[in-house]
Amino acid sequence: MRESGQVHEAYRPAAEAVLLYEDLPEKRDELSFRADAAHELAIALGHRRRWAETLPPDTRAISLYRRLAAGSFEGLEGRLAAAEAALFVHAHAMGEPGARFVREFASGNKRLYRELYAAGETLEADQKVFAELNAKYGGITPGPGNSEGPRAQ
Repeated sequence: MRESGQVHEAYRPAAEAVLLYEDLPEKRDELSFRADAAHELAIALGHRRRWAETLPPDTRAISLYRRLAAGSFEGLEGRLAAAEAALFVHAHAMGEPGARFVREFASGNKRLYRELYAAGETLEADQKVFAELNAKYGGITPGPGNSEGPRAQ
């Protein structure tokens, strides 16, 4: 629904998918579906400007994609990158609380921290990239409060 431009209508199916997967026993072959559902829910919440609610499904999606990648599940690089980008868009929209959340999420995992920091630096340096990601994941209306780019590292 989101890809067809129905970003607000995508919320209910995404929320239902996450709830359905939570009720089922976790199976390795379903982790990508769980991650996809969490990612879509975070994006749908972002388009509704419910920033604080986006961060748990963002991090859930990233964690699941990383678990799959560590288990040699192939073809997840793009999905993981998209989930990380969405996290930065949503954290940026929250300002310092979002940046703090990202730092805490990555604490204790030096590799993840470096990767997220590098992604944040890229977004901060390239406003065109941020604008494209924002349109896709966040729906933040450009304005004085968020025209500086991501602040989350």
